[in-house]
Amino acid sequence: MSHTDALDPDTVASLLESVGGDEEFLAELFSAFAAEAPSLLQSVEEASASGDAEGLRHAAHTLKSTSASLGALRLSGVSAEMEAAARSGTVPAGAQVAELRELVDAALEAMSAMVPGQ
Repeated sequence: MSHTDALDPDTVASLLESVGGDEEFLAELFSAFAAEAPSLLQSVEEASASGDAEGLRHAAHTLKSTSASLGALRLSGVSAEMEAAARSGTVPAGAQVAELRELVDAALEAMSAMVPGQ
C-alpha cells in the first residue's frame, strides 16, 4: 500500500473541518498517533507471539479507534478484525500481523507527508 491511499481524504477533510481548519492542530493529532502507534504495534506483535489474546485485543482496539478517527480506514479495518479474533480467543499471527505493520507504516508515512515542514 502506498502512503497516498493509506488515509481516506474525506475523513481527513472532515477531521480538519471539525478542528476549524487548524492545520497545526491536525499535525499535532498526526504526531500524537505517530508517537503512540509504534508501541501499540509492538504490543500486538508481542501479544501475538506469546498467545496473549487480551493484550492483543486491547492494543488492536486502540489502533482501530485512533486510526479510524484519523482516516486510516484500512488500518482500522484490519485492527477491528484482529480485535474480534482476539475477543473470541483466537490470536492472529504471521500474515495478519505483517499486514498490520505495513498499514501502520503506510499511515505514518501519509501523515508525515501531510504535515507542513516534514
